[in-house]
Amino acid sequence: MLRGQYRESVEEYQKILVQRPHRALLHSRLGQAYAASALLDQAEAAYLKAVELAPDSTLAYYPLARLYERRGQPERAEQTYQQLLARRSDHLAGLCHLADLLLQRGAMEAAEDRLRQALNLGPDNVHALRSMGKLEANRSQYDRAIQRFQHILERHPQDLQARRSLAHLLLKTGQRKRADAEYETYQRQERQRRMQRQALEKTQDMAEHLRRQFKAP
Repeated sequence: MLRGQYRESVEEYQKILVQRPHRALLHSRLGQAYAASALLDQAEAAYLKAVELAPDSTLAYYPLARLYERRGQPERAEQTYQQLLARRSDHLAGLCHLADLLLQRGAMEAAEDRLRQALNLGPDNVHALRSMGKLEANRSQYDRAIQRFQHILERHPQDLQARRSLAHLLLKTGQRKRADAEYETYQRQERQRRMQRQALEKTQDMAEHLRRQFKAP
């Protein structure tokens, strides 16, 4: 959906909420539309309203935590993920993102606990595997971390984060030739990804321009 369309969604949800102000789902969707329009303060207010209306529902906790991460508020994000997981302990994405925040502040054992929970739920979850590889690398368990990233790339050869991490670890462990090959592949894939993104952005800009032309009186 284009940004202009998200702004239209904001207006639509605002209209509906005039008639149904106590619907937590509508406030959560309004928050999503605000966030997609880069109106982050309004998005936070909408998510918090959804939490206030339905505190035992997990509906708004995850997007609210992601919003706090986006705004560079890791402590509030961590707290919100904890609230989410207290209500739904099997929320895979919540477990992974919380583990990443714990890793960032050096809480290795707590991060490992969350990642093991995530991998029990989804053994091939790329986010959990990636984060576990980073944890192992931080503990200087380089062989295990290398195997972890190789495992990801066997299944997802286009995963740029895993390939960059693998190349870095190979270089760190003195495997220069293999590291150079992985870096070369990474750079080629990154160029391809950038070109695809630029083409998509150009197409979206053209679509937005045409949409505005058709809407013009």
